[in-house]
Amino acid sequence: MKKTMLFILAVVCVLVLSSCATMFSDDYETVTFSSDPSGATVKIDGAERGTTPTALVLRTDRTYVVEVSKEGYRPQIATISKNVKWGWQLVDFFVWPVIGNVVDFINADGYTLDPTNVVVYLPKE
Repeated sequence: MKKTMLFILAVVCVLVLSSCATMFSDDYETVTFSSDPSGATVKIDGAERGTTPTALVLRTDRTYVVEVSKEGYRPQIATISKNVKWGWQLVDFFVWPVIGNVVDFINADGYTLDPTNVVVYLPKE
């Protein structure tokens, strides 16, 4: 009887404290960066993060401003936007209304980044 109650309590906790995107998604996503010409500096929100080509792991719950620059070329600006995973939100609505949606919106698991492949052409100055 005690084991059954513990199992039921564990199932209830999982249902209350999680949602579909939280259970099946990650709150980080890999974004690749390339440029023509290659070897350009990649800055994200003003912080240097590497040179092209490169891949960076970014949290999915925010929007990023990317600057790609190389000496002798005009720098280019790109935006990586967070987007709601509406498919998971719909599943949450039918499986665990309100709580599942709120949990997914609060944490990074309910979002995805777009684009995940940033390609920049740098024109000569």
